Amino acid sequence: MLTRRLRERAQRGDAEASYTLAAHLATGFHTKKNSREAIKWYRLAAVQKHCEAEWNLGWMLLRGEGVRRNTKAGIRWIRLAARHGSKDATRFLASIQKMRRSPTRKTSGVITGRAKRDKKAK
Repeated sequence: MLTRRLRERAQRGDAEASYTLAAHLATGFHTKKNSREAIKWYRLAAVQKHCEAEWNLGWMLLRGEGVRRNTKAGIRWIRLAARHGSKDATRFLASIQKMRRSPTRKTSGVITGRAKRDKKAK
């Protein structure tokens, strides 16, 4: 019943309804879980600048949930979400930047080239 009403509102172009419907579909709340359908509704809300829909769409694209994994598009949506006020997107992007700047970042137990140079300079 609730999902049907949400779907009707979403089909009329209500961004908040599209976002909520997508969240229900993505998690299986009050309906059967359907990631592919969730992507569709997140996208409809995201193009209307709904920042949480942009964040969730980007995250699903990064993880390949419901669609083929698309890192480039996922990051693009997450950047838009951060620009439009999503705290989750902002924190996620900050954590990526922090990891990139880390001079002692290790890959598979092997110290990266920059960290080796820093060690030799000491």
